[in-house]
Amino acid sequence: MLLYKKRVLKKQFLTSSKLESVVAENATLKHELDAIKANLLIEQRTQNLDEQQKKYIKKVFSNKSPEFISENFDYTLKLFDKKSNSRLESLKEEALTESSNVDRVIFEQSETITESVETSPYLKELSKY
Repeated sequence: MLLYKKRVLKKQFLTSSKLESVVAENATLKHELDAIKANLLIEQRTQNLDEQQKKYIKKVFSNKSPEFISENFDYTLKLFDKKSNSRLESLKEEALTESSNVDRVIFEQSETITESVETSPYLKELSKY
């Protein structure tokens, strides 16, 4: 009877250790599946966006769950557009204020008026030097 209990306990121990390893493997596979789903979702949703938007979306949603990405994708895209528009507006305002303060070069045409005034021979000699 004691031998039988030892065998049963040994068998239970082996099955419990196998069960623990299967549970750990299952958790790892679920984590990998979520990561793949998230990457696929990001690729599908960003295929029609420009490079800056794609880069921003990928940066924001890195290591996030597919459910989180689905819920927040449109909001994040609107937020990016709002930030880029405000940045563009501030750059325009800065450019306009800087351009109004710039000194402009004004070209004036100077006309030399030659008068036919008789000058003395003394002044003619001095103007040569």
